[in-house]
Amino acid sequence: MNNLVTRTITGIVFAILVIGAIIWNPFILALLMAIFTFIGSKEYVMLLKNKQIYHKLTPFICSSLIIYIISAFVGLNLLSSSYLFIIPIIAFLYVLISLFNPHARPFEEIGSAIFGFLYVPIPFSMMIWAIDFHPSSGSMNFYTLLGFFIILWMNDTFAYLTGSLIGKHKLFPRISPKKTWEGSIGGAVFGLLFAVGIYFTTNTLTIQSWLIIGLLTVILGSLGDLVESMLKRNANVKDSGAILPGHGGVLDRFDAALFSIPFITAYLYMFIY
Repeated sequence: MNNLVTRTITGIVFAILVIGAIIWNPFILALLMAIFTFIGSKEYVMLLKNKQIYHKLTPFICSSLIIYIISAFVGLNLLSSSYLFIIPIIAFLYVLISLFNPHARPFEEIGSAIFGFLYVPIPFSMMIWAIDFHPSSGSMNFYTLLGFFIILWMNDTFAYLTGSLIGKHKLFPRISPKKTWEGSIGGAVFGLLFAVGIYFTTNTLTIQSWLIIGLLTVILGSLGDLVESMLKRNANVKDSGAILPGHGGVLDRFDAALFSIPFITAYLYMFIY
């Protein structure tokens, strides 16, 4: 019971923080996501360390933050998209660090570094892209990112509740033994219902667009949850960190968002913005 209370309080405070940043100011949102990128990158390195894959913490975090800043500034329309070409250069330059690593396992180190950059700074920066901010006019559409998080959180909440009440058939027992098909379906249904509700509340996108965003969110969010569970299970840890009482680390709290937001953002820029 105490853990449930702690988890609930932490979840409410976390939601207020994220929603407040989204609504208040895109630069505050960018700063908040930069902090999460910093913490998430550190957690990622610690997960790898448990598998004897060693990355020097400072160079990895600095590279991750540089990648985040470049991508976020492009998303804020403060840099042209041509600056995105710097990102793979940063990644390749980081690979050179493996030459000076006494614990050299080149393939594991290079592969885990590239995946880490794709898994942490890029998705966090994509959240900035999703608001479609234009500093010259001050226009932005924060409803899309806000709606994404609401759908994501409702999917997570109702998947837990439905699975606890009627869950019997395991979804992926090898990776996450507690998740069930009933919970996943229940979370998806309520997530899509909230997507429809957001359409009628905001009237920003078409109902078809909100349903597509809802489908991408619930399906890819659930897969993202499984991917992070796989990483933790492989590293023999329960949580990626301990900064959020009752929830674990930043990667634990953003597992579904980090996997789904790049697809949501791609959809928005290909068909909406």
